[in-house]
Amino acid sequence: KDTTFAAEIMEKIQSDIFFGGRYKDKVMQIDSKQSGEEKEENIEKLLTLENPDNKIEIVIHVNMLKEGWDVNNLYTIIPLRAAASMTLREQTIGRGLRLPYGERTGNPKVDRLTIVAHDRFQEIVDAANKPDSIIRKENIIEIDDEDLAPKEVVTSVSKAEEKLFGETLYQPITMTDILAQAQTEDVKENPEIKAIVETEFKKITYSAVNEIGKSLTNVEDIKKPEVRAQIIHEIKRQMLPESHGVFNIFDITSAGGIERFVDIVIETIEANTIEIPRMSILHSQDVKCGFHDFDLEVEKVHFRPVDEQILIKNLMDNNSEFLSAQGEILVDSVPNLIVSGLMDKSDIDYATQADLLYKLAGQMLGRLNSYLNEYEVKNVMLYYRNDIVDFIYQQMKEHFYIIEPPFLQPKVFPFTRIEEHNYAKLEKDKILNYYDTVVPSEIKEKIFTGFKKALHTYYKFDSNTEKKLTMLLEDDTTVLRWLRPAKKQFNIYWDRTNSDKGRYEPDFVVETVDTIYMVETKARKDMTNNEVMKKKNAALLYCKYATEYNLEHGKKPWKYVLIPHDENILASSVDVLFGRYIQN
Repeated sequence: KDTTFAAEIMEKIQSDIFFGGRYKDKVMQIDSKQSGEEKEENIEKLLTLENPDNKIEIVIHVNMLKEGWDVNNLYTIIPLRAAASMTLREQTIGRGLRLPYGERTGNPKVDRLTIVAHDRFQEIVDAANKPDSIIRKENIIEIDDEDLAPKEVVTSVSKAEEKLFGETLYQPITMTDILAQAQTEDVKENPEIKAIVETEFKKITYSAVNEIGKSLTNVEDIKKPEVRAQIIHEIKRQMLPESHGVFNIFDITSAGGIERFVDIVIETIEANTIEIPRMSILHSQDVKCGFHDFDLEVEKVHFRPVDEQILIKNLMDNNSEFLSAQGEILVDSVPNLIVSGLMDKSDIDYATQADLLYKLAGQMLGRLNSYLNEYEVKNVMLYYRNDIVDFIYQQMKEHFYIIEPPFLQPKVFPFTRIEEHNYAKLEKDKILNYYDTVVPSEIKEKIFTGFKKALHTYYKFDSNTEKKLTMLLEDDTTVLRWLRPAKKQFNIYWDRTNSDKGRYEPDFVVETVDTIYMVETKARKDMTNNEVMKKKNAALLYCKYATEYNLEHGKKPWKYVLIPHDENILASSVDVLFGRYIQN
């Protein structure tokens, strides 16, 4: 998981409880946090790993030993992370397939790679029998070209920031550089330098406007004399000492200079924003949940003792062997083993459910004792503990209850900066016009542009439905502006238990002549599922409070729209389409 976890493993291996301390001086750890002498010493150990004088037998690493590191006498690989991609799994198996002596020795223990499969046993056997399996390719690992294709990040800032800062947004030259350059030449007449300096001042002004704007009732209040005075004070506070000198050279901070830039920034923001009220939609933390008391239905339970032999399947010829195994001894009582397994379930609270857990564990033990002897019960628990725990857990879920906590009433603020998007794309891919035809399966990977009413220049879409809706928004005369919100644009939390996964990101925000819409598109089959309903309820609450605030200050109401994916979007208008699917 991380370097801390690696250190914990290292400590355990070096302890006396791990094979009697046999590996105390035969283990090393290497990770990116190491430096100096420690790192050099570990690198030397790695480079000489195959030397007979090198005692190291166990290497613990955190994402360090990748394609650039190779060793032949590698005997055991333990991946302590999920092998999420097929490429990673094949690379791991490929490392193990390397022959320690570079050729087959005739000794099956040396020539054989053993994959300990557990519950994935049959899956690996089936995969090995496919014609394109790595086992059949004699250790030739093929990697999808797309996995290696270079990628780049495309940042889509808001239209307001793009208009204000343009191509000079990410200029590497600093105010200190310009001040030094001004000592030897007349930079005032250099148009490139002038553009950079003006952009720098616009950035400071933009930051000041957003900072002061957080406390305003309306965006229009920015124009009030007392608010402008606050903005100018904030601009001066944010300016660095070296910036003062450069701004003086270009007369930016002279009489009327600052005011001119404040006007430019305010006008640009007003013309390129949707007023999104700032608020946090959160559940109260007072949650009541648990499991109603019930009796376990055990009549169908009929676990049988396992023949204590290990099956070894040869993936080259599909021959099978059996290895006798020594039966392990249970380290705890059967009820305790069942209860501890149930405690691993995230929705079971031992403190409040202990009596029910031990009651159900006792009923399961009673059923096992009814047809098995003591040794057979231990055998069944040893090999089927997870299945027994899941059997009980599935019945418990039928008796689960939760009293959903209410949402807290939020404090509403008016002014919100339009957040930026950061998209990844293959370097070879072109940025497409949103009207271009794209195979639906490839839409998620593409970046689109060409929008006239959008508040960003570039967007990605999750579905063809979203892309079609974009066409409608651009063509409909009632739409003034729209955006696809970035991840942190809204603080709407629909799932109390997971603050990351539970943050709601609507697909679109659309402003028309008389309304602001929060819009979501969903597959028709998912329109009423539990997650969609929870998101809808949270979004409706946001729209309720946003509407109350806006109407109080002479602004437009907010409405929530949930559109099914198979709706004929392009044959409709925004008024008709949104009117059909407005949620209450």
